[in-house]
Parts: sequence; C-alpha cells; structure tokens
Amino acid sequence: NNQKMSKSLGNFFTVRDIGKEFDLEVLRFFLLSAHYRKPLNFSREVMEQQKSGLERLYNGKANLEYLLEKCIDRELNHEDRSKLEKIDEYKKRFIDNMEDDINTADAIASLFEIVKYSNSNFNEHTAKFVIQYTYDNLMELSNILGILSKKEEILEDEILELIEKRTQARKDKNY
Repeated sequence: NNQKMSKSLGNFFTVRDIGKEFDLEVLRFFLLSAHYRKPLNFSREVMEQQKSGLERLYNGKANLEYLLEKCIDRELNHEDRSKLEKIDEYKKRFIDNMEDDINTADAIASLFEIVKYSNSNFNEHTAKFVIQYTYDNLMELSNILGILSKKEEILEDEILELIEKRTQARKDKNY
C-alpha cells in the first residue's frame, strides 16, 4: 500500500502468508507483471487484479482447447495464413521484450494480445492447424514465464486412495 514493507511497521508478509490467501501462481504473475528493477506495490487489490488477469489467460487457453475439439481439419487459405502471421508477430514481440532486459511485463502483454486476437478471430470454422499453432505458441511462451501450466488438481478421493496404496506397500515392504 505504497509503504516500505518491514517487520517494524507490521506490514511484512512472507510467501507462506500470501499463499494462504492467494494461489502462488497469482503471486508469480504479480511479480512478473512489473520489471524486476522497479519496486513493487503489494496490496490485496493489486493481487485481485492479477488474479483476474491470470484468469483471462486461462480462459483464452480453455477457449483454444474447446476450439481444437470443434474445429475442422482443412487446408489453409489466405485468411488462415494472415492469422498465422499475426501470431508470429505477437511471438516476436514476446521474444523482443524478453531480450530487452527481461521485460516480463511487456512480454505478458503479448500473451494477452494472443488471447485477445484468438478470442475475437477464431471460431469452429477456423482451420485446425491455425488453432493448434496458436495454442502451442501460447503454451510455449507462457511456460517460459512459468504460468498457465497448472495441472488439474487431484480429487480428494484419489489422494486418499494413493495414501492407502502407499501404506499397504510399506506394510508389504514393497519400496
């Protein structure tokens, strides 16, 4: 909240403290959203904004996954090729920003551009190759930053079943 963070002021948080309230991927996204040489202003409002931004990227990813299931596999036309060029342009911007003193904030903006472009220009009639190419690039670039890589959470029943199997294996001395 625009104050120096310190224990003496009582406004000090550890990663564990933040992790109790926010997903740690949101914290990573928050840290990446500012240049590493600039001070950060941590607040719950900012973290909520970052959470919303990350959700927009996840929604874009989910939309591409949906379109991959619904689209048709056909030959590329001129419009498809121009879409591929646009995705390549966003990828180049991402790379240029990362090469510019690891400017992750602007690199993330390129990810938002990919999602925005695909949401407004792709549908079930878009060639499957174009959607797959866009999805692959989005995932490749986001993986560089360590975002959008969350695995589906294991259900509680599955966890309990795994614990039981491990306990039984230990009893059987099956290491």
